[in-house]
Amino acid sequence: MTKGVFLKWVNVDGQPHSVTEYSDRKPKERPDAFCIVCGTPVILKLRGVKRRLHYAHKTESDCPASKPETELHYNTKYHIYNQLLSGTKLIIKQMCSDKSVIKCKNFRYYTWAEGWGNRVAVESLIGKFRADIAIVCNGEIRKAIEIKATHAVKEYDDKATFYKEENIDWLEIMASESFYQGEQTWSIDQPLPSNACRTPLSPWKCDSCEKRELNVSQAKPDPLRWTSGYWSPEKEGACELCGERTTDWAVYNGKTGTGKCRKCFH
Repeated sequence: MTKGVFLKWVNVDGQPHSVTEYSDRKPKERPDAFCIVCGTPVILKLRGVKRRLHYAHKTESDCPASKPETELHYNTKYHIYNQLLSGTKLIIKQMCSDKSVIKCKNFRYYTWAEGWGNRVAVESLIGKFRADIAIVCNGEIRKAIEIKATHAVKEYDDKATFYKEENIDWLEIMASESFYQGEQTWSIDQPLPSNACRTPLSPWKCDSCEKRELNVSQAKPDPLRWTSGYWSPEKEGACELCGERTTDWAVYNGKTGTGKCRKCFH
C-alpha cells in the first residue's frame, strides 16, 4: 500500500480544482468544496509542514477515495485533465521500430492528439464503459487515457476490446506522486510518459537505421548475408576461403565471427 498519499482535487462550483489554488486564502475566504468522488462536503487542509496540502471529509466516511491507491489514481487523472485544458496537443515518445541487430534506442516526439479545445472529460461514459479521460477530436471521442494504480486494463478484457472495435486510440498511464507534484511534475509541453500505447502506432525508423538499410540494399546482393547474423564491416576475422584476416567482408556471420571476404567472393 502507498502511504502518505492525500487526495488534492476538490469540486468547487461544479468544476474540479486543485486545493493548491486556495492555499493563500484564509479559512473564511475559502469556497465550499466537495469530494470529487462521493460528492460530500470536505474541509480543505492547507496548513502544516508535515503533510502535503489536501482535504478531509467533514464526517466519518466510507468514500472509496480514502484508500491510498484510489487517491493516487484520482490525483494523476485530474492532473492530466487540468493540463489538457491548458494545451492544444499531446505528444508521446515513439521508439525506433528497427530490431535487425539490437533494439534501437532512438526515438521521436509523436503528436498523439491535438485540436481538442476544452472538449476533455473525466469519467466519460462511452457505450457501457467509463474512460478515465476522454478526448474529443473532430466532434467524436477518438482518444482515451486510462490510469493504472494497481490494475492495468488488459489487452483482452471487455474494455480494451470495446476500444478496439470502436477505433478509439488509448494510452495507459502509471499513477505516481512524482507525476503530479515535485520536481518531475508532468506538464502538457512535455511528452506524456505513457506506460503503454495500447493502440499500436505505425512503425517508424530513425534516420540512422534507414541509412543503414539503404547501404545494405545497395551493396552486392547476397541472400546469405542476413540469414545467420548481421552485416558488420568493422569486425575483423579470418576469411573462410583464403584464410586471411580482414574487415572487408562480402558475407559475414555475426554468430561465428567468420565469413567470405570481398576479394574471394568476387
